[in-house]
Amino acid sequence: MRMRALVTVVGLLLMALAVEAVAATQVRSVRLWRAPDNTRLVFDLSGPVQHSVFTLTSPDRLVIDINGATLGGPLNVS
Repeated sequence: MRMRALVTVVGLLLMALAVEAVAATQVRSVRLWRAPDNTRLVFDLSGPVQHSVFTLTSPDRLVIDINGATLGGPLNVS
């Protein structure tokens, strides 16, 4: 019984650490460059992230989903 409680506590601790590690990545700033033939968008992050890119319609838009990231404060876009 005691071993089972220890395994449960260790498992919960590991899950909490994993969730914190995923949420720890912050978006620090966003940089945008416009040129006649292209546009470049750069996200400055505090660490690696998983992301996905897709489009939506009505109105047309591009979505960049940055999984597990949070804003590190007021977002500066330059």
